[in-house]
Amino acid sequence: TGTRARKALVVTRQANPLGRSMIEMLGVLAIIGVLSVGGIAGYSKAMMMWKIDNAINQYTHIIQGMLENQMSLRSLPHQHIGPLLQEMGIIPENWTIEGLNIYDNMGNYLRIYTNHNNEKTMTLGIAIGGSKYHKNNESQQICTAILRDFVQPLHATIYFAFLDRNGASYTTWEGDNTYVSSLNHKTDKYIRDMTPTEINQACQTCNDTENSCAVMLYF
Repeated sequence: TGTRARKALVVTRQANPLGRSMIEMLGVLAIIGVLSVGGIAGYSKAMMMWKIDNAINQYTHIIQGMLENQMSLRSLPHQHIGPLLQEMGIIPENWTIEGLNIYDNMGNYLRIYTNHNNEKTMTLGIAIGGSKYHKNNESQQICTAILRDFVQPLHATIYFAFLDRNGASYTTWEGDNTYVSSLNHKTDKYIRDMTPTEINQACQTCNDTENSCAVMLYF
């Protein structure tokens, strides 16, 4: 009887091993590693989209605040008005101002000024990538989101918008608003007609790490 029990125990252990082979363990670790990398990548992408959406909402808040006070702002001489907008509570509290630059939550900087070229306009410039025009892997993504989700919905308010490279206009679009002829940016492209393909092609220039990339709005 003892011999039969020992044989049964051996058979049971062979059929239902209590341990795992090294190959099985390596396979499990590999699967965990792939899932971890995918999870981190997904989290990073989600965080970037949240930052972009948050920044665009704040840009919209700034434009709305400026338009609500446009009569007094348009009467100002040509000057940068970042500090003034901060005092008025139009600039988000978690943004910082250094000199002429207003830094958003992503490190992009804005310059806002009035009365450009002796015209009663207000100008908002968003330099993508930071104070040194430093680029990152998200520069094209940020540019695309700004044009698609921020600029295009404002087509009825903006005189014109252009994508700037190293201080020179790269692509220009006209808004629905009355055109300011002396600014000399007449174009047959319109903000309201921008297509996703056109926006993506224009923003590809932002991946060029040797050049600056900025979106300029006149309204």
